[in-house]
Amino acid sequence: MSHTGHVIEFSPAAERLFGFERLAAIGRPLADLIVPAAFRDAHRVGLARFVSTRESKILGRRLELIAQRADGSEVAVEVYLVKLPGVEPPVFAGFIRPA
Repeated sequence: MSHTGHVIEFSPAAERLFGFERLAAIGRPLADLIVPAAFRDAHRVGLARFVSTRESKILGRRLELIAQRADGSEVAVEVYLVKLPGVEPPVFAGFIRPA
């Protein structure tokens, strides 16, 4: 994910888990793809806070969250997020698996 919250890569495993094709996901806001509506504002606020302050409560921690699939169904996932080192503006990688 880019510093603006847009998907820049989408793996085959992500395609299977979330039901979006890679090319359809790339370029779209991650929040609109896999973040349930109730959590989208928090996602956007957290990203904006990190971009402006470099402070994060979630990077480098394993989290259990609820994600949303293309069909609107929700799935419990385990997420591990990192900022890619040496890349500015920041780019993030998320490792996600069903919980």
